[in-house]
Amino acid sequence: MNKKFDFNLALKGVRFPAFTLNELLISLLIMSIVGGTVIFTLFMTMQSFRQTDDHTLISQEIEFVMNALRPQFTNIGLGMPNNSEGLGSFNISFTGPSAHPIMANMGDITRTNTDWGGPVTLGISGAHDEPANAARKITARNAAGVFAGQELFYAWGVPTDVLLSNGPEDWSINELSWSFSSENSNRPPNGIRFRFLRDAADASDNPVNRLVNFTYDSRRIGITNNPASTRSWILFPSFRIPVLIESINADNSINARVSPYSFWEDGLLVQRANSVDYEGSLSGYEEVHLLQAACLFVDGRGLVQRVYDVMPGGFTDKVLSRNVVAAFFVFDDARRTLSMHIAARGNQSMSVPPAEGRNRLRSQLPDFFAATVNSLPNAVVSYRILVGSMTWRIRN
Repeated sequence: MNKKFDFNLALKGVRFPAFTLNELLISLLIMSIVGGTVIFTLFMTMQSFRQTDDHTLISQEIEFVMNALRPQFTNIGLGMPNNSEGLGSFNISFTGPSAHPIMANMGDITRTNTDWGGPVTLGISGAHDEPANAARKITARNAAGVFAGQELFYAWGVPTDVLLSNGPEDWSINELSWSFSSENSNRPPNGIRFRFLRDAADASDNPVNRLVNFTYDSRRIGITNNPASTRSWILFPSFRIPVLIESINADNSINARVSPYSFWEDGLLVQRANSVDYEGSLSGYEEVHLLQAACLFVDGRGLVQRVYDVMPGGFTDKVLSRNVVAAFFVFDDARRTLSMHIAARGNQSMSVPPAEGRNRLRSQLPDFFAATVNSLPNAVVSYRILVGSMTWRIRN
């Protein structure tokens, strides 16, 4: 039978059952253990969430950069001399109507018997500020036998879906081919008129207009006849020699010259001690590619792509990732492979000693980048940093 609490009895000193001190202490201990466990679990969950969020952010940054550059790197050197003979054929082929080559960013045209300076050229940190300065380029292989640097200058061809026509009614020649070298000083044929296939389903189609108004990556890169601009050069994958546009005609044609200043003045090719094998064969139905040149580097904005129009001064900068803190490039010219390693950081500082942060970063990179890692600011290496790497084979 339940009894109600009687205050009168309490006042008379009658005792009722209660918790003892031991029971209270045990209860507090149990509550502390349970509460501590809950708080610890919550803390670890938040830490795990921050780490996962950091890893997700870094992975997304790296994936975005790789996806943005993959089509460009795949087409590096397409339709251009690769300078594999080490005589400067890449720069010479882009020589304009002055002593300054359109591709001075990639090498130094005054050097002879050089084995650097081609569609892939590496530079030291800050090379983008002086792109035509050979002293800021990596001109020698390291102990591992490769070129390694923090900045990448590269040229590639952008496909346009515009094809050369091949027929007597559109093009007076079905095949164009020649070969010349320092031993055979025949200049390539010039004053060629190129015509292009129209869309059979569209009577109003004008391929030349498509080339003039062509856009890529939200930029207009269509052809022009300004010899100081990269937009005045077109490429053909199987041809390996650039073509300079002289005029754009209203009859669905362009007048062009094949590497016209390769023998400019004293004859830059003929000056070479050894033969420069310049040969190409161009047939109808070949797809037109537009020349693009750029530099990748890291500054206070993150990973920046500098796309050149008028070389070496005219350019447009695009920030590819604000979380990339360092970039490392390796070009193996013997195997024709280009490797890119980009180090991206998260938003959470791990508050680790700088030496530990550098060790973690060095462990993700080739050994020959150790000195570069050591030069990174302490504030950078205190963050969680992951390195994403990818290698491409340069097809030309």
